[in-house]
Amino acid sequence: MKRYNEPLDDQLIDLNDQFKLSEDESNELLVSINERMDESGRSKQGFFNKALAFTLTGVAAALFLLMIPMLMTPSENTGEQESTLNNLSVQELTDKIKNESITDVIDQQDYTTVHNYENKTLQRYDIGASESYEFNDPAQIIDVDALKSENLTAQLFVEQDNGEVLRYYAYYLNEQGDLTIYMSDDEEYEGQVDETLFGEDRASQLRAKLKQDIEIGMSKQEVLAILGPYSFIFSHGATESELDYQYNYLRYDVGDNTYTPLTNFVDFPAIVNEKLDMQMFIQLNDNQVEAFSAIYTKDLDENIYQYHMTEEIREHDKGDLTEGIFDRTGGETPQHIKTGDFMNRIPSVDQMLSQFEAYDTNQSITVEELWAQHIDKQFNEPITTIRHFKPGDTIYVEDQIDQVGYDEELDLTHLIFEGDHEESIVFKGDLTDEYVKGDTIKLKFKVLALSADGVFSRINYQLYTSKFDEPPTIDQYLVE
Repeated sequence: MKRYNEPLDDQLIDLNDQFKLSEDESNELLVSINERMDESGRSKQGFFNKALAFTLTGVAAALFLLMIPMLMTPSENTGEQESTLNNLSVQELTDKIKNESITDVIDQQDYTTVHNYENKTLQRYDIGASESYEFNDPAQIIDVDALKSENLTAQLFVEQDNGEVLRYYAYYLNEQGDLTIYMSDDEEYEGQVDETLFGEDRASQLRAKLKQDIEIGMSKQEVLAILGPYSFIFSHGATESELDYQYNYLRYDVGDNTYTPLTNFVDFPAIVNEKLDMQMFIQLNDNQVEAFSAIYTKDLDENIYQYHMTEEIREHDKGDLTEGIFDRTGGETPQHIKTGDFMNRIPSVDQMLSQFEAYDTNQSITVEELWAQHIDKQFNEPITTIRHFKPGDTIYVEDQIDQVGYDEELDLTHLIFEGDHEESIVFKGDLTDEYVKGDTIKLKFKVLALSADGVFSRINYQLYTSKFDEPPTIDQYLVE
């Protein structure tokens, strides 16, 4: 649209000073203008000439005021005013979210940052909220009451990693008034939501669904349809191709939503200190559930519980091996959880908290210290929880070889080190030409999770030996 002459511009500015319109009045007049412009036989120039002949009262003056930005700005503006998200109905909003770029949808919209974790930011958009609206309940994810009372059209959540959208989901009421969710990450899903998952008893309701409704072999989307959006997703595993040990994990954090967990797997201090009521984990292999677990507390109960389910347990209905208590005193009856081929004693609270103590995990330790890390001091016996190292950590070992022994029949080399029990590490192959008594050797081992929550773990060397019934070769464990 071309720019008009300066005298006309001055007149329009004067009109703008004399008459003030509300946003709703402007929107109504815009509709009227578009209808007039579409009338057959009327050119735009004729329309504006007639408008200029109106008196400066009533609708005519208001029409001039509404057209001022269009007349004053040299642009391609067609006269259509783009609606904000707050002005959209639920149907219009969901259509927009589903069919348009989410970055365009949220552009210039106000948001609240829910959490930041490892460069990932989750933002909440309260669509349809008034300027005075506040939602500051740290124990709740969404404001169900505001949605049901129509004080909100929807609550939209967008997770980004350095500006790249990873996933997004929106809660709203469908035409029948049912709480509904639309989710999009690598797939899309839309369906009704159980409102009890967002009440005061969220932890126990989620846990009940985990135990009763989640099945081994379910798809990721089936899990999301039951439990709703996860708090965090991460990958974990080994780089050795022989182990084929790589999984994705969905984590659900229940408790104070303003708290940021310290680690990918269970944040045990947060459970102990009541920052979190529960953390649930879904272990996925090729987007199918392979195991799931929960670490949690109960009301009026100081115990901390672990629940864990794998295919082997469900097939044999061994319910006594799926749930137990973390020992606080060392004098309680041993309790065990089965994970795959491993029978694991649930560690003491002290052993779990030791993983979060100030400890330089990059320092080198001796072979004796390596095996001592597997001893729970509360029980004074070996356990499948490493004292100062969590899943994902690398343990560096540097020690002086005391003896080298080769078993020709089995083709195994025993590297023996000083210690109370003549500590040793065994490798496949003949290493007698490479190492002798007095040599210093440097090794590295990766800590891998045995359970979906990361409570139980072993080093990759142990997992290889267990899987193949023989030790590995030394090459991949040497520090270059």
